[in-house]
Amino acid sequence: MPRCHILSIITNCAQTLHALRVLRCHGLPGDAVQTVYRAAVGTKLLYGCCAWSGFITASDRKRVDALLRRSKRCGFCPPDLPPFNDLIEAQEDQLFSTINHNPSIYFTTSYHHPQLLHKATTSGTDISWTRTLFRE
Repeated sequence: MPRCHILSIITNCAQTLHALRVLRCHGLPGDAVQTVYRAAVGTKLLYGCCAWSGFITASDRKRVDALLRRSKRCGFCPPDLPPFNDLIEAQEDQLFSTINHNPSIYFTTSYHHPQLLHKATTSGTDISWTRTLFRE
């Protein structure tokens, strides 16, 4: 399932890159092309990645990195865009930070599924999570 999902995302993003080339050839300015890229490709790659990223293979990660390199080469994204693994880690950090600092979410420290959280520690009222969901 995750393999089909990531392959479908890569295919869809490659088609979007082609559409961006056509738009650029028809006069769309470079900054607008990058905005469309972030909205179309960036969101497709990162939407839900915290849930499925641990299930994709190393070869699929390389395919995504190749797509990102091609995007950089074409000028659709900034040249300093990090690799896919770094993007996923940033998304996971943001997710757990949001959860940790949301006062409407309450956690009890009595239940921690060993596969979901490696460690949860409390200091006062804050819960500090070590981030790792189903890592390879």
